[in-house]
Amino acid sequence: VQNEETEKELTRKVQEAQRDAARHAMTVRKLQQKLAYASSSSPSIEEYRMRIAELEEDFTTTRAQARDAMLERDALKRQVENLRRRAVNRKTASTPPSRMMSPPLLRSESNNARSKMNDFTH
Repeated sequence: VQNEETEKELTRKVQEAQRDAARHAMTVRKLQQKLAYASSSSPSIEEYRMRIAELEEDFTTTRAQARDAMLERDALKRQVENLRRRAVNRKTASTPPSRMMSPPLLRSESNNARSKMNDFTH
């Protein structure tokens, strides 16, 4: 249960990081367009360049965080799957072989088996 909650939290963080990365990428594209249209003598060009550099750095950081969160989420998924397999293996190992081989008899089948046994004994 705790692993599933952690997995959900990591998935939420991954999605949030991906949204942030997409938003930063969009802002970078808009600023690059503005920069392309601005004249080279404009005093704001340097501001645009600095802002683009900041956003590109934020984008890179956010992408790395998203990648780390996805790796952690995937590792937790594998851990949960391994725990599930172990639980199934333990359950299977603790079940007596006679029960694993054949399903339980229905009441009518059980009665038929008893009557056949009685035929042999009498």
